[in-house]
Amino acid sequence: MSLPINIEINKEMRNVIIEQKDQHENSNILSSEIISYIFSWLNLNDSITVSLVNKKWRKSAISPQKLAAIKKVYLEQAFGSDKWMSYFNFNVQGQEEQIIKNLDTKGEFSSFPLNVIEMLQSPCPAYPGMEVGKTHLLVWIPKTINNEPLTVTSFGKLVNKFYLTNRPRASSPYETRWFSMAETFDKPLERSYWGLVTRDTLENSHGKAYPIQKSLVKNLKGASTDYEVPQVMEAIVALFADYLKCDGYKEDQYLCAHTTRCEGRMGENQVILTEGVCGTTFLAMDEPDSVLQTGVMAICRLK
Repeated sequence: MSLPINIEINKEMRNVIIEQKDQHENSNILSSEIISYIFSWLNLNDSITVSLVNKKWRKSAISPQKLAAIKKVYLEQAFGSDKWMSYFNFNVQGQEEQIIKNLDTKGEFSSFPLNVIEMLQSPCPAYPGMEVGKTHLLVWIPKTINNEPLTVTSFGKLVNKFYLTNRPRASSPYETRWFSMAETFDKPLERSYWGLVTRDTLENSHGKAYPIQKSLVKNLKGASTDYEVPQVMEAIVALFADYLKCDGYKEDQYLCAHTTRCEGRMGENQVILTEGVCGTTFLAMDEPDSVLQTGVMAICRLK
């Protein structure tokens, strides 16, 4: 069992624990409330581990019913490694095409939030009157795919192969001009992680300069962590995952077009990412202080 290094017990809770110790000769005996509080800081993997120790810990850690509910969210709502493998590997004319052979899953299970159900059912801070689960996509962003670092360029090649195999008559969504700009943002990820990303731009972010848009994102109150403007790689992965999840690649026309500013620059110019017709993705630039109708998405990087 391992506790997060950033666990903090407030003064009131510390006093309660001291009282518990004074009341029992065995200082290891704590009330179910105290145990539940401590266990609430554990990740999913550690919660399952401590639940195997004894009945009292199992009751305080995670119930089979909650575990089943979390698993259902993972399978039906989240875009995890199983979805990446499923969408990128398919059967064409009796032959199996395997575009993604493997991807980094380190931490995918253990970092999946225990409060994911409450998180997705909570009021959305970006779109009043709606739930987070309706306005956000929970997507696994892997550090590597096919044993290679996930970058803008490497992901673009995977998507091109996906289209050439799955829809050979469709135009290639990643053109030469894409790769000429993409190399600027090819910094490999430091780790794999879950991203909770808005599926569209913030309603009040259009027609504003980028510094103001960035401030709007910062002021959003996330369920578990702060919101930020997505990096180029994060926006590309999230938009394409959402496009696949909506089965947009099966249609001849696009479902919707997303255009968002990203946290990235080429010189003094701000990056604009556009995903439109048949998943076609473009990179463009504009001055950060310019006032355009381009809005901005937001992401929570879950630990």
